[in-house]
Amino acid sequence: MVNEQLTPDRREEGSIGIGAMIVFIALILVAAVASTIIIKTAEELQQNAGNTSRHRQQISEGSCRRYVKPFRPPFGGRGWRH
Repeated sequence: MVNEQLTPDRREEGSIGIGAMIVFIALILVAAVASTIIIKTAEELQQNAGNTSRHRQQISEGSCRRYVKPFRPPFGGRGWRH
């Protein structure tokens, strides 16, 4: 095989194989970048959802403390029934 000369057909086959390998590697790189972007976006959405729920909980707790007033019977009595 060392002394075997490469014919144009074999050179073309080699070029096609190298081209296919380059395309395959490029596809793997594109998939890696896309998956990284998807994972990063999912993490950001999860963090935003957590922040929103904590914020809503704080608002809810604060509004309950501010707006709930103790019941006082009218006219200084013990309520509607004596």
